[in-house]
Amino acid sequence: MQNDLSIREVVLEISRTQFADRYETDTRFEQMMARLDRLMDEDRKKWEESQKRWELITSRKKCALLCEKVNTKHTFFEILDNHLSFG
Repeated sequence: MQNDLSIREVVLEISRTQFADRYETDTRFEQMMARLDRLMDEDRKKWEESQKRWELITSRKKCALLCEKVNTKHTFFEILDNHLSFG
């Protein structure tokens, strides 16, 4: 059966209606990989933004604790505003 070209052609013709050819499969695969790359890039950016926010929160907490330790009369937000306006 493998050597009979007519049977082989019939099987190929039937399978073409049900399955993608190599080019179409490669194209779909490349599209899927490109989408995964985009999604991973978006997730990486979200993670970096989240990390920056977390660093800001923890630095604010550290500053507030430092202000308490040195018994400053200034509030944390006054110090932060001064730092942001001069730094």
